[in-house]
Amino acid sequence: MLDTRVIRVAGALIFSGIVLGSDVPEVQWMIESMEGVWKIEEPGQAARKMTGKYEVLTSGCRIQCTKGPCKLTYSFMVADGSVKFKELPVRKLNQWISMGALADSAGTPVIRSIVDLQQIVGAGAHAGGALKEGTACSGSLRLLAPTCGEIVDVQDFRVRWSPIPQESGKIMTLLIAGADSSAQRRWNSIPVDGGEYEQKSVQDYLASLQAPDHDVDVSLRLMRSENLYATRLIRVPSQARDANFRAHIRNAAYLSGLSRNLYLLQEYLDMGMWSKAADLAQQLERDAPDSLEIRKFAMLGLCRSDFAEEIERLRNSLKRAGVKGFCDGSTTNEGSSR
Repeated sequence: MLDTRVIRVAGALIFSGIVLGSDVPEVQWMIESMEGVWKIEEPGQAARKMTGKYEVLTSGCRIQCTKGPCKLTYSFMVADGSVKFKELPVRKLNQWISMGALADSAGTPVIRSIVDLQQIVGAGAHAGGALKEGTACSGSLRLLAPTCGEIVDVQDFRVRWSPIPQESGKIMTLLIAGADSSAQRRWNSIPVDGGEYEQKSVQDYLASLQAPDHDVDVSLRLMRSENLYATRLIRVPSQARDANFRAHIRNAAYLSGLSRNLYLLQEYLDMGMWSKAADLAQQLERDAPDSLEIRKFAMLGLCRSDFAEEIERLRNSLKRAGVKGFCDGSTTNEGSSR
């Protein structure tokens, strides 16, 4: 069972089920497992096979089982805060079933709606990679993570950058310092070709900068030379905030598959951990590349990150499906109010 003391903190904003640009409630089913062969017709889209690891069905979808056993299992939360699993009441072969007709069968999803998550990233939604904050976030080296101004996970901190073919075989230096401290730590001999750098000593140093009751600004500089570098102003969470985050993350252990991933995505967005949200968003898309609803969640996870190419690719994919208003500064989704 989930720790209800923690889950009910989020419970005040649990899944509103409102479609962007519409006042009509919409139910969603988080499909955790599938047996048999299924087709789905999402609003405004051509019918396709359900071949991904997961699916998110909405009341605007139609589904059809073409080969048994016809079994779809979805997850939902009950009154005591625990997560249960239930089968959709669909057993007939080759018959299209409107999910709207099954709306009464759904329970309360564990996660918030896309609307709520859109509001979290909306203030910083932008068209091509993370916003930069003046000289605190600058440089010609293309840093993918961390992104400017984000809260970082001190227990899972990595620096990542795009390939630099012309500098292949060379090394870089990482410099980190607390904004309130004159002390600066240095890590040398970082291979350019590695693409990422993760060291426990870096994580331990970031943890040492944490304050009991307030977040701390930290400056980071990754440099190959005086002319090829990237600087970022990031933040480490207070010890109190970090402890609360860890408690929420422990809740995820009680969830399964899709619900766990979407719950974690919600937590990363709540914290402003844009790079962790982006990593999870890309995994969601790999697990269910054809699902329109999951691509929407993935778009929100990527939105505030520095993965500009991935953002543009996924945004274009959604636009081709008639979905707009994700990660472009808009709060209107023309495609999801179908």
